[in-house]
Amino acid sequence: NNMRLYFKKAVLCISMVVCLLLILKYFHSEKRKKQCLQSETFLTNLNVLIARVHEILEHFNIIHFLCYKTLWGQIQHSNLFPWVDKAELCIKLEAHEKINDTVLNVFHKSNLQIQYSSPEGKFTIADPSKFGAFLEMIVFKDTKAVNMLHRTGWKHLILPPNCEWESLDCFPSYLVEPPLSHGMLGKSMVPIPRGGIEIQKYHYKYTWWKKMEKPC
Repeated sequence: NNMRLYFKKAVLCISMVVCLLLILKYFHSEKRKKQCLQSETFLTNLNVLIARVHEILEHFNIIHFLCYKTLWGQIQHSNLFPWVDKAELCIKLEAHEKINDTVLNVFHKSNLQIQYSSPEGKFTIADPSKFGAFLEMIVFKDTKAVNMLHRTGWKHLILPPNCEWESLDCFPSYLVEPPLSHGMLGKSMVPIPRGGIEIQKYHYKYTWWKKMEKPC
């Protein structure tokens, strides 16, 4: 009888410990989810930043379009994903074309900080009054021989421009030939590549058919 009573108590204690661990795991998981999600204010600031950059680029007739995860957000639910920490916009420049001082000065006069990364071939743009929100503007140029666009920056230009290297993020140039359609992102209409999901087949070669899931 004593053994049975001891066994029952042991089972009860183990069950309580297991239940407690499951409860703790649940609350820990919920805490991680909340930490993963951005605030409404942050996402609004990011959407406003995209719209402001779009206006400047459009003023100078620079071909630009949503890309990478920001494009995924637009495709899947016409807005940024609630867990993103940045926005992504891509631009197309001709082989010897650069973002000149005139364009840069407009960014500065608009109270936007803009910095260029030579290795990566991309600009980082932020509004210092909106802490934390920033946009990456990735530069693509044409490989005339194969009619493909590829990433720039010396990190990419040391590779052969024949698009055999996946890090060049090559895609057919016709996908961003103007005039481009505009898609809804938050409350703004911004340029998107031709063919909807087509460009993602090049940038997400092994996962493009999957729905973009929350990373936490």
